[in-house]
Amino acid sequence: MISFRCDYEDGACPEVMEALLRTNGETTPGYGEDAHSAAAAARIRQWADCPEAEVFFNAMTIAHLLRPYEAAIAAETGHINTHETGAVEATGHKVVTVPSADGKVLPEDVRAACAAHTDHHMVRPALLYLSQPTELGTLYSLEELAALRRVCDEEGLLLYCDGARLASALAARGNDVQVSDLARLCDAFYIGGTKCGALFGEALVFPKPALAQGFAYARKQRGGLLAKGRMLGVQFEALLAPGVYERIGAHENALADRLRQGIAAAGYGFVCQTRTNQLFPVFPDALVERLEADFGFHRWGAAGEGRTAVRLVTSWSTQAADVEAFLQVLAQAHKKSSERITSSLLFCLSRVGAGVVGQVEEVVHARAVVRGELHERAQGDLPLARLVARVADLRAAQQVRKVLLLDVAILAQLPEAQHENPPLFSDIICNTDLVY
Repeated sequence: MISFRCDYEDGACPEVMEALLRTNGETTPGYGEDAHSAAAAARIRQWADCPEAEVFFNAMTIAHLLRPYEAAIAAETGHINTHETGAVEATGHKVVTVPSADGKVLPEDVRAACAAHTDHHMVRPALLYLSQPTELGTLYSLEELAALRRVCDEEGLLLYCDGARLASALAARGNDVQVSDLARLCDAFYIGGTKCGALFGEALVFPKPALAQGFAYARKQRGGLLAKGRMLGVQFEALLAPGVYERIGAHENALADRLRQGIAAAGYGFVCQTRTNQLFPVFPDALVERLEADFGFHRWGAAGEGRTAVRLVTSWSTQAADVEAFLQVLAQAHKKSSERITSSLLFCLSRVGAGVVGQVEEVVHARAVVRGELHERAQGDLPLARLVARVADLRAAQQVRKVLLLDVAILAQLPEAQHENPPLFSDIICNTDLVY
């Protein structure tokens, strides 16, 4: 089975695996006190243009940064709210959520969340959590990130950025946020490894060393310090070699773009528009079941009218052939739907003929009425028999009524879940360019 479930199901990218094998025979100090970890940290400081930064590998950040009575603000779709089994709240810190249509946090919503917590009877928001890219695959622009920095300064909040899929964000078309910007604008951020070609592990960066005070203790206490710490250092040393991290992001984004184009060409929409390696298309339920026979992916949630939103994720290991196989199945399903529509249209032509060409205006008017009725039926409020009766009662020529009734017949056979706007015979009649 070809998997688009996530970007960490396979092992390490070749560069990381080669580095692990090459260094396997070395004997080094434990707990990250080895030369490879030091070299990886130095590369991160140089990359971030932040020579004084403190760098840690594998860590629990939020619990360290917050006092017992303080909370983190996050988008309602944010990772710390929707996943990890409530790990942040399990440490005793509430997650205060704000609404988000595209996974991003807006400054005005941060202000509102702070204003709602007025005194010592409530937890005090003290940190804003965001991710680049977001849980929905969207990106913050540099302007948006700077605006959030300003509101954090106004409200006395720390700004923490989750970079689990940072490779994809950095390589995305139109992205203008670089690692140096994260170091300049965030109080802490991390560079993803697990989802970006490493076997496991992330690199946490504190641009201001003062915030890292005591962190070594917290990391050890919470089980984040590995005895064989060099396993993380070697991986990040390899990932951050010239061009490697960037190539991983560009590869997975390019294949996601191919998926995106193919899905759109087949006539399907998306929950939101993304430029990274996560896609959220909306498919008819029957198509989802067909795709699940050959491909792995997550059902993201019901989208109404017999449709389901799914998540597709590409990774360093995704092959072009995997993407084309998916699009081929999609194209076959789309072809079958189109064939049904074409067959219905040909049936209309054979039954109605060209007698309505001179009644275009009448068709346009009557059809507007029927469209409203069809919408009502889609909501489940109008039985098909009553709809047919309403069409028959229209004050329109017999030929016009016949066209509209055949439209109804087409739509009755073709659930809207299969095609949001199926071409109808009256569409053709109303388009004089096509008629003549």
